[in-house]
Amino acid sequence: MGMISRRTRRSALALASLLAFCLPAAAQPVIDPAEVGIVRVPCTVFSPPDDPALCLLAWLPMSWDAVDANGRVPEGTPRIAVHLTVLSNPTGNGEPNPVVVLSGGPGQAASDAIETWGPALAFRRTRSVILVDQRGTGRSLPRLGCSEIPVAAIDGNRFNDPGLAEPDDIGARLAGCREAMVREGIDVAAFDTRAAALDLAAIRSALDLPRWNLVGTSYGARLALEAMRVDPQGIRSVVLNSPLSVSPDHNSDLATERVRLVEALVSACAADPACAETYGDLGERLARIRARLDEAPLQASFRDPGTGAPVTTEIVWADVVAMVAGKLATIPSARTLPRAIAALDAALRGRVSLSDRELAEIFDAGDESLFDGLAVGLHLSVRCREDTPFADAEALARAVGDGTWFVGGTPGDVYDEACSAWDVPAATAPAEPVESTIPTLILTGDADPLTPTAWAHGIAAGLENAQLLTFRGQAHDLLGALGCARVMAANFIDAPEETLDAACVGEIRPIFE
Repeated sequence: MGMISRRTRRSALALASLLAFCLPAAAQPVIDPAEVGIVRVPCTVFSPPDDPALCLLAWLPMSWDAVDANGRVPEGTPRIAVHLTVLSNPTGNGEPNPVVVLSGGPGQAASDAIETWGPALAFRRTRSVILVDQRGTGRSLPRLGCSEIPVAAIDGNRFNDPGLAEPDDIGARLAGCREAMVREGIDVAAFDTRAAALDLAAIRSALDLPRWNLVGTSYGARLALEAMRVDPQGIRSVVLNSPLSVSPDHNSDLATERVRLVEALVSACAADPACAETYGDLGERLARIRARLDEAPLQASFRDPGTGAPVTTEIVWADVVAMVAGKLATIPSARTLPRAIAALDAALRGRVSLSDRELAEIFDAGDESLFDGLAVGLHLSVRCREDTPFADAEALARAVGDGTWFVGGTPGDVYDEACSAWDVPAATAPAEPVESTIPTLILTGDADPLTPTAWAHGIAAGLENAQLLTFRGQAHDLLGALGCARVMAANFIDAPEETLDAACVGEIRPIFE
């Protein structure tokens, strides 16, 4: 597999200006560092000529059960490779602890975020940045992607799906994808959060890094939390951005949050003079929309996302539910929601005529980056192993209430058929909350329907040296949308033991178009 020696590896990293400092001895690793193969590979990610990225593959055992008591990997053990994209510290004289970026999903790859992290000089001014493609994602090998399955099929919005409908044979397609992977020698059950955390510990030791800083977004925060449990001595600080808890993300929490956040949206618009004057009472508008669609669906024409051909379809209340839930998920799309609700209400009352393009814009799920590049197989290996087996059906039924905001299905519905087809064994028990003294910054939005702010508070309870910043009226991924959040994270990593001056957080409020 083209492994290189540790001496050659160090030379390659030095020549690429990965680290401009002398490294002390690494802490005791999970695996003997000599068993980890580090290979420099051509970068297929974009980086400007004056700021080239360095790309590496770290070869690791597919199953961590194969590692013996001496940290050795038996000959012939199947391996996987984790892709690392290294962005050097431009000053060349920073601290000896890079920032490690972990993306969400699960199934997203950090290398796909290079256009965001490349210019992130607030983080890179004193240290390098390493974008990690978790095993099974992005440029890692193998990638657990299923080309037969449109990623949009799991987002709950049929207007993103080819044919404007979820394929009725998605279970069969997933089963076929899984069978093909098994034939290639891939153990889909070996791709879970704990394995990915062990990968991180092994990579850190193999690179002779004494400590590093983890920045995890959404599911990436769950991976960072598990890494805190697996490799506490190797982590200097952690930033958890819109964190998904290590414990299973119970569907009932997501259902409760959807209802609360719709009510909060109505109240926030009413409290904002510009929003209230421009869009009126959103609660009344939503009630009218439902009543009119219950009387008669709206006939509309859209472009098929797969073929571009025009498709005529009927819009019903379930489509409005999916639209609202989708746009609430991220900060940019949530800002457009009052306008979308007002425009749809006006169209149904005959007061305006919306073009096909305008209707398509209203019913778009919002921020497609939530699903861009998602490795569907990895996503299911994690969700179907760690989350869905521990869902509480009775709690979900209570949270759904009268069902107004769940006509098109409840949280987790899409996984019933998918997990049956993917067929990975459930974890033996739900993961326990993480307890740690590692300095941690937690960023949460109190209008986040994907990772409810209550989860962030629950995570903080077990972290002795945590600072929790709550952004009022903000949705998912604070680092991706808010300059204040990025400055807070960069300042924290520079001095994780100090209390942040978080004045800018108090100035954040909901903003509507």
